[in-house]
Amino acid sequence: MAWDSKALNDSFLAKAESCERRLEEARWKAKTTPAYEREHDMALAQFFVYNSMHGKMFLETREKFLCELQRLSKTSAPFSGQAFDEARFAKFYADVIRQLIESHRHDERGR
Repeated sequence: MAWDSKALNDSFLAKAESCERRLEEARWKAKTTPAYEREHDMALAQFFVYNSMHGKMFLETREKFLCELQRLSKTSAPFSGQAFDEARFAKFYADVIRQLIESHRHDERGR
């Protein structure tokens, strides 16, 4: 499959926007239903990752993109200041990055 940086960029932008909407809903619902705190922290982690991806030069090639994901996987998750549980947020953040690495490495092998 050919690398399409514009489609990937657009995808990350759409995912970030979707996560932002889910965040608002989960934050509101968590006031009365604590189970939504987990959903909030997951959406927050996804938002942090996806929002940091769109519009970046490393999307130009699969190799640059994978290098950036590898770099992120070796650093700590940023402090969100918004998570209900920062440790849970950090785990979700690392999981999102790991899943992106796995899916795009798989794409690379399937070329």
